[in-house]
Parts: sequence; structure tokens; C-alpha cells
Amino acid sequence: MHDLAHLHFADADASYEDARYAMFGVPYDATTSFKPGARFGPRAIRELSFNFEPYDPSTGVDFCEVPVADLGDLSVLRLPEDLVGQVADVTGDIVRDGKVPVMLGGEHTATIGAVRAVRPEVYVVCDAHLDLRDELDGQPRVRHPARP
Repeated sequence: MHDLAHLHFADADASYEDARYAMFGVPYDATTSFKPGARFGPRAIRELSFNFEPYDPSTGVDFCEVPVADLGDLSVLRLPEDLVGQVADVTGDIVRDGKVPVMLGGEHTATIGAVRAVRPEVYVVCDAHLDLRDELDGQPRVRHPARP
């Protein structure tokens, strides 16, 4: 598929062919506004995933029974617009294969690529905060094509 270095999320051991959900990490932090480190997010999420309780009694869902394939981390491109295209390509491939993409970040630039590849009403972003800056250090924000 794409050049993905592999590190496994707990219980996400379905083959790509059998998976309903396809997870990939985007270890990127080239445009962070505070301090670097977001690139370690996908690894940290995977490491902590081994502490998750796989069964949710409120929904009756056992994560061990959900077919998830962990594709590993993207070998990310450096420039923000290139990264956006790279993430859009990977996300689009997953969607075209009839699977639900699950992206682990990283930082906000990667989200733009994922959103470009799916219908705007069909995504969920879990984040500590929203980025509202028009530019950072003279570098304009990469914009979603359907938004100003």
C-alpha cells in the first residue's frame, strides 16, 4: 500500500483484507506552535493501548472482536502541503477499499489531509484544542478546500 513503518495497537490484529477499520499513524510536528513532540503521539497512543480495557459494558462491545488492522506509521514528508497530500492519499485508499480510516496524530496538519479524503459529515476529530491561527511564523495555514 504505502511506506508504513510498523508498530502495533493492542488487539488491532486483523488482516487488512478482513478489517473494517484501518488505523495508521502520522508522526508529524513540523508546524506545532508551542513545542515539538506531537510526532511521538502515534507511538505513545499505541504503547498506552495495552492498558485499555477491551470490553465496554455500557455498549456491550468487546474491542477484541472488532476487526481493526494497524498499518503502522506513515513515513511522513517534511513540507506541510506534501504531508496533507500524502495523508489524503492513504486515507482515500482506505475509504476506496470500503474501510473506515482511523488516523493517530501527530498534529493538526495531518487532519486536513484525512478530511480531504472523506465526506465532511463523516469524520470525528478528538483533539485537545482547535487551531484557529491563519499563519504561524509567516507560514500560512494549510486550508481545507471547502472552508475559508
